[in-house]
Amino acid sequence: MCRLIEAAEYLLTESVRITGKPVINNQMLQKLLYIAQGCAFATDGEELFTEDFVAWQCGPALPDIDVVYRVNLISPIHPVCEPPITDRDKRILQNVLRGWIQHDSNIREVREKLVNFTKNSSPWEQTYESDGQGNGKVIEKVQIKEWYMSLNKETIFPAQSPCCCVG
Repeated sequence: MCRLIEAAEYLLTESVRITGKPVINNQMLQKLLYIAQGCAFATDGEELFTEDFVAWQCGPALPDIDVVYRVNLISPIHPVCEPPITDRDKRILQNVLRGWIQHDSNIREVREKLVNFTKNSSPWEQTYESDGQGNGKVIEKVQIKEWYMSLNKETIFPAQSPCCCVG
């Protein structure tokens, strides 16, 4: 298990390797981390990091990530460093990135798909509620785990990653 900021920095660093430039903004980072947490649960039942997601109007979010990267709401985030993380965590994060972002991806389209995918997920919908009464509530990890374990790789990875977290 890695620290949240390490997972975030690894996604940012790896996305630059894939695309040749920074492409991930705060909103995309939030969604990729949500998918990565779900994939970690689906891979071996273990979480990727300990922090909880909350249900915000824009979908699942990590308040700590929002504080660190809020200045990059729209513009891409430049990675600071490549953190040391385990092979298991690298594999999960790489699979998520390759499943969503290719070197020639239309980033605006990817961003929209990420938002739609994570907002249409049962855990966020169940927590947020249609009237917004769940805004700010914690999305229970067991809900995320069960949801991702029920999905197939084509649902999670629209870019058809060659190596995925679920069967």
